[in-house]
Amino acid sequence: MSLFRGLPRLTVLNSYTAVESLANVVYSKCKSEQLTSNGVPESYAQEFAERERKSNRTRFQFLFHRGMSDATGRSLHDEDKEKYDALLTVSELRDQIVHAGVKPREDDARNAHKLCCEVTQWLADVGGYPVKPMLPATEDTLNGLEVASSVPLSTSSAQFSLIKTLMGCDEQQPH
Repeated sequence: MSLFRGLPRLTVLNSYTAVESLANVVYSKCKSEQLTSNGVPESYAQEFAERERKSNRTRFQFLFHRGMSDATGRSLHDEDKEKYDALLTVSELRDQIVHAGVKPREDDARNAHKLCCEVTQWLADVGGYPVKPMLPATEDTLNGLEVASSVPLSTSSAQFSLIKTLMGCDEQQPH
């Protein structure tokens, strides 16, 4: 909704926070499962995984590389370095927004949101959760327009602009 409402700061903050939160959940779940599969009692495994997660909950390299690799055998850094680097840039933008009041451009916010959705898909796959497709099935589209899509990132800039104009939300009209 933040993206649709033209709130680029909130878009980046919400998108990155969601990815970071999911990375924490996936790490805890997988680390606990790893430990119990090696004979560690479940209560101790969960306690250990939670302690590790808490001490590293905002450490980028831990969540998307070293810690995730240790817990799951998978790392965004190793599997898709370009996406890892782009997510690091979003993380840094998030810090600039929070600590320096930076206002990102709408295109940067849209790109950050799309990237965070892609990383969410990766994390869901790593954690064994269902992965939702980013775009509608071909049969749900007509001449490049989605028949029914509630996801703003699946629309093109032209479609997004048209929707905002039709709803009276474009920047040229008074609010």
